[in-house]
Amino acid sequence: MIAAGVNPLVKGMSFGAQQLQAYDFDGDQSEMIAAAAGGLLVSNHSYADIAGWYFDNDLQRWEFWGNPGDTVDIRFGLYDADTHAWDTIAYAAPSYLISKAGGNSRNDSGAAVGQTYYRMNAQGSFINAGARPAGISNNNGYMSIPTYGNAKNILTIGAVNPIPGGYRSPSDVVLADFSSIGPTGDGRIKPDLVADGINVLSTVATADNGYDYMSGTSMATPAAAGSSFLLQEYYFKLHNSYLLSSTVKGLMIHTADEAGNAPGPDYSFGWGLINMQKAAAVITDDNAASKSQQIIEGKLTSTTASTYVITASGKTPVFATLCWTDVPANPATIPANSHNFRDAGIKLINDLDLKITDNATGKVYLPWVLDPNNPGAPAGKGDNIRDNVEKVELSDSLIPGRQYTISVKSKNAPIGAGGRAFRC
Repeated sequence: MIAAGVNPLVKGMSFGAQQLQAYDFDGDQSEMIAAAAGGLLVSNHSYADIAGWYFDNDLQRWEFWGNPGDTVDIRFGLYDADTHAWDTIAYAAPSYLISKAGGNSRNDSGAAVGQTYYRMNAQGSFINAGARPAGISNNNGYMSIPTYGNAKNILTIGAVNPIPGGYRSPSDVVLADFSSIGPTGDGRIKPDLVADGINVLSTVATADNGYDYMSGTSMATPAAAGSSFLLQEYYFKLHNSYLLSSTVKGLMIHTADEAGNAPGPDYSFGWGLINMQKAAAVITDDNAASKSQQIIEGKLTSTTASTYVITASGKTPVFATLCWTDVPANPATIPANSHNFRDAGIKLINDLDLKITDNATGKVYLPWVLDPNNPGAPAGKGDNIRDNVEKVELSDSLIPGRQYTISVKSKNAPIGAGGRAFRC
């Protein structure tokens, strides 16, 4: 995050920062609350709940962490009490962006069918469960992000292979085989973004000058967190104020490089590969006298739409991104005797809508949407009723001087502090 670069190969993203608060993950929620009250802008969380299949290296055995009798670990995609708590922390501190590792559960296939495995009994202790039956799921499908990695108001990061020659096309972005993917139980897009997480050289705790190569979403996430701090630092230098966390998150999503097999978001790469140079360029352009890119922060308090008229430059397509800090949802209620429960209830509270209208033709452009019932399908366009991020992109908007109207509206009277709006 902030390594000064005594070893120049291990210079941190925000290498000029002077202070890092470091904790273990015990008591993390109370520590996050206290630090946020003191003005914390960014935190990194390179850890996740163990879920599904897990190989215990100390005991040299495969363990299945699902509930007794279940064949799928219900914590994948689950919005539980911890998920609610993380959303609550973020909601209470609107400039504080929490960066969270999505997890490394994908492709942990567990013991081979017929081999010995261990699982929890009703008392929560691991016991020898004998030969693994064929019916227990692997972790190699969709929905492999557990519990609080599914929070709405945080930045959940997946890991991809490095791109030594630099990004040129979506095919350059290759997902790490371990990186957990979405959707959440209710179909929201997770991870939000991806970053390099393979063989990353970093400082380690073995010595003051210790370094090692490591892989995981735990390596991709601090790069994202340290980079997001640079955006806050840069914006502060220009405006003497900080951005809302939803604006930073929206800005990173807005400027991400395309990844995946089809345009738009997906449940593997989220909104794409982080591109900090493009994100910083938006802040630069927003501060210029003649703006071709803009950052707007606002608050909706009714169902009346907020509208903004923009003029196309003709140099690049028109597109806009909306991101808001949503009211925490209620944790899932898990039936006492319901095996393989899926937490499918919609978690979005303030349902905002983004659309762009071509003022010359009246054509309306809608945001990207994914179908959680067909998670491998390409993104389409329509009414997004699940995510607190919406993005509208126009491919046919290169006529200089053509005017467009961007509309931000809430379906319901906003609850709590209302929706915090962002657009570029």
